[in-house]
Amino acid sequence: MKFSNVLIRIGLVLAIAVSLVLSYFIWTNDQRFDNTSSNTSSVKVEEQNFESLNNIALPTDVIVSDENGESFQIHDQTKNIPVEIFKELKKHDLSRITRSVTTKSKYLKMLKNDDYLQLAYPDKLTIDSFAKIYQVSSSNLKSDKEFNRLFIPLNDSKYIYLGSDENETMYRFKDSDWSSTKTKKLIKAPTHSMAVSLEKVGTHYTPFYLDSNKINIYSYLTSQQQESYFVSKLLGTSEIESKVTDDNATYTSGLYKRIVVDRVNDLVTYTNYADTTIPKKATSLFSRSFDYLMKSGLQVNNLRYFAMGSDYLSYRNYVEGLPVFLENDNVPALRVNFFNSGVNINFSNINLQIPIPADSQTVTLPKTSDVVANLLARGIKRESIQRIELGFTMSEDSSVDNLVNLKPTYYFEIYNEWKTYSEWETTELASFQNNVTGEE
Repeated sequence: MKFSNVLIRIGLVLAIAVSLVLSYFIWTNDQRFDNTSSNTSSVKVEEQNFESLNNIALPTDVIVSDENGESFQIHDQTKNIPVEIFKELKKHDLSRITRSVTTKSKYLKMLKNDDYLQLAYPDKLTIDSFAKIYQVSSSNLKSDKEFNRLFIPLNDSKYIYLGSDENETMYRFKDSDWSSTKTKKLIKAPTHSMAVSLEKVGTHYTPFYLDSNKINIYSYLTSQQQESYFVSKLLGTSEIESKVTDDNATYTSGLYKRIVVDRVNDLVTYTNYADTTIPKKATSLFSRSFDYLMKSGLQVNNLRYFAMGSDYLSYRNYVEGLPVFLENDNVPALRVNFFNSGVNINFSNINLQIPIPADSQTVTLPKTSDVVANLLARGIKRESIQRIELGFTMSEDSSVDNLVNLKPTYYFEIYNEWKTYSEWETTELASFQNNVTGEE
């Protein structure tokens, strides 16, 4: 990086840092709340939590097809397509969800249907969770029915479909007032478009990029919360015992609650031994994990739902439509595990704040089929590949403090563990067992 560019970036960081400090004093000044009643504050908190849930539960992949059956993953830096679609949905009175008669062949045709815009989640979501978040009646269906893809009409159809990739099943709800005009305008001329084919990987139809693509490297100014902030949020403020070293800190409240801080890697682990109930339904798992997320006090602006298992749920930061993985350990931004012995929450204390110009650097990634072929040649079985994600590796920028670079690469979940493509190329495979259930 040129020295002049480094100076420019340092100047930008300093200016932004001053702005953040001033904002902090403004927002933490108690006088702002002198005329606000506690009841009004509670209502605002509930509204903010509901809005956060709306954003966290948004789909992350946007797929369109043309009249030739060719598909494209699109992204627009000027507008958030999933956000705008769901804003429109919430304006309408949506009738109850019903099952649609579907065969595998019909489902595969739907994946290439140019009359529908596809919005896909990174993992399954229950219809009941969707119905509660977006106020759709689903009383005629069992709450544990799952889906991971929406089909939004681009024609005169009044039906919106929910698709389950795992078993090629579709559900639908009717919106008599739906107009495709706004949707067509929304997806016209996106800033990014990559040709893809949707291939079955594990339980999901995954975008396979048909060409090599240049993906931008991004830089972000970051911040960390003080340990006392999480202690106050999760343990309270009275009778807290602590044990602190240079690399680690442990805080306990009574016999049942504990926080362990890994100061080297900015990772926090919270354990509540008193909460020993494992959710029996996915809807409850989603709801309770979200409650713990909000209780943690983490910033949720960039967070999206990422994965769900029988006893866990995880979230990741998303930038420009792609998930962010921490360097070396690849842990999610937050993961909630429910055990018979208690609840365990692991999360990162690195908050992405403000994007910084990154000298227009790019990385050229090969087409997905070539990458998969190389891993199969190493001896990895195709059925052992559980998920594939195009994502960012977050690493510290050595030139400026509190600055990280987001470098794009392929991530693979194999044998329940997430690694970059290059890591799987050099990993000793004999150390892994062929167990392909779970996230990581």
